[in-house]
Amino acid sequence: MKLLLLKILLQRRARDEGFTLPMVIALGLVMLLLGAVSIVKSSEENINAISQNSSSDAIAIAEVGVTKYRELLNQNRILTIYNHDQWDTNATITAQTCDDVTTAPSNWKYEGTAAAPNDTTKWWEIQEDSVDPVDPIGEYRLVSYTYDIDGDLTTNNNGQFAPDDDNPNATDAFAFNDTAGYNTRGILIVQGRSPDGSEAQIQVEIPLRINNLENFAPVLWVGSGAIAAPGTLDIPNLDDNIVLRSAGTGCSTPAAIAGNSNVISDPRNLPAIDSVPTDATKKNSIGAINTTASKKLLPVPPPPTTPPTPTDNKDDNGRFLYEVTTINVANNDLVTDGIAKVALYTTGDININGNTTNTITIGNSNAANLANFNNGNTTNTAVSSHNLEIYVDGNRTININPDGGTVNIEAFIHAPDATLNITGSGTVNINGAVWVNNFNNTGTATVNIRSDKTDTTTAPEPSYKFYTTSATRTPRPLTSTPTDWIREEVQ
Repeated sequence: MKLLLLKILLQRRARDEGFTLPMVIALGLVMLLLGAVSIVKSSEENINAISQNSSSDAIAIAEVGVTKYRELLNQNRILTIYNHDQWDTNATITAQTCDDVTTAPSNWKYEGTAAAPNDTTKWWEIQEDSVDPVDPIGEYRLVSYTYDIDGDLTTNNNGQFAPDDDNPNATDAFAFNDTAGYNTRGILIVQGRSPDGSEAQIQVEIPLRINNLENFAPVLWVGSGAIAAPGTLDIPNLDDNIVLRSAGTGCSTPAAIAGNSNVISDPRNLPAIDSVPTDATKKNSIGAINTTASKKLLPVPPPPTTPPTPTDNKDDNGRFLYEVTTINVANNDLVTDGIAKVALYTTGDININGNTTNTITIGNSNAANLANFNNGNTTNTAVSSHNLEIYVDGNRTININPDGGTVNIEAFIHAPDATLNITGSGTVNINGAVWVNNFNNTGTATVNIRSDKTDTTTAPEPSYKFYTTSATRTPRPLTSTPTDWIREEVQ
């Protein structure tokens, strides 16, 4: 009986041994499969995490690219009103940017051959100072910049921007910005690429606003870009500027001139002077002006006759426009009546000579207003430099010699191709603005230039604002903070 029981146990054990081995193998395979699934899942998570990190890096790099292009637009604002394909080929643009936009900006990093910033095939590098230049931390490139005034990106709006078309409306004299409720904008699209090749694309909208000139007060605007001999020159109002034209030479802030730190550079050409009307009924041709023997008063008072003699002709802007050959002021004044708006358009030189006996006055005859020369002219009076505009056509010379005395000028002198020379001793006070190609003060005279704060109709306001908001002036719009950031699929 015992032997039978032992035999049965041995047989069952043999059968168990045959079943256990496959079970162990099966369990091992299951464990291997679970391990492989876990590894694959972990790898996918890592890949997704790496991909997300790479995508985030590419987006961040694209954002840096947006910042770089906005800086380029802000420094060279004429670019903002042209599509990117015009930036390096349109002579109107290339002549009026502080950066040389036909090649790589000076502080932009790149590998290989230099390119213009509007080259959409060029990748610009982002480098750290501690990193070898051949190993950038990212790259960005311009996809497009489109100037838009009406919401239709397929239309060509290049250059259509009027400085005094302040809002979208159809009630002014300009056809620009006339879509109701619509403001001008630039659409900027930039791609970013991380070191592993991941790419991202961002589109932003840059609102463009009319420059209200609060930060641009050109009381002395010099087209040559430098003042070699400023002498004793004082721009006493800190919110007034000496403006030097500087195109294609960089966008740095100029050094102080004769102790005046309120100096800025602007790449635009000086605004062109107004044209003389061809209609003889809208101007007055009076030959030369000379005050050596007697004072000259403008408008010319009509002689008392019966019937009354008609007054001088006015142009379309309501100004008494006088076409003259030369202007010589000596011994006596050249003044306006303090009421009318007068414009002198000269095709020859201007000579102004003072003396120690009396003060020479050019501008308003209102004695009370002339007192404002010494107090900053912040009083709202009935007259201002807006009452006299002096235009000089061509490469002429304006010579001022106070000769130990004082010369007071309350006017806007607009001579974009002329040279202003101040010689001798004494004092020259100018209320208004002076825009010339060259400015020289080679004597010992003290020259004070300030924007007058008088206005004929409203509250006190610098008179130069009347002349810097014209349709012929090259625009310098203000760029607002980019809005409507959109991440796009890389094409």
